[in-house]
Amino acid sequence: MSESREPKNLLEAIRYFSDEQVAFDFVVKLRWPTGEPTCPRCGCLDNYYLSTRRIWKCSGCKRQFSVKVGTIF
Repeated sequence: MSESREPKNLLEAIRYFSDEQVAFDFVVKLRWPTGEPTCPRCGCLDNYYLSTRRIWKCSGCKRQFSVKVGTIF
């Protein structure tokens, strides 16, 4: 299955999301469709990504946040 095609059934989803980076990228795309992560605390768009921890740090309030903050995860 190609990387760009979303899964259509459970078996495809299990295979597609078995790669942690693919799953992370998918959630990031769902959360921020424009591609600009927004700080959930202050709303700042000026953030930088800490790839070793898969989190962002806000340049405005200096707090860290992940793609999961404020969700059921």
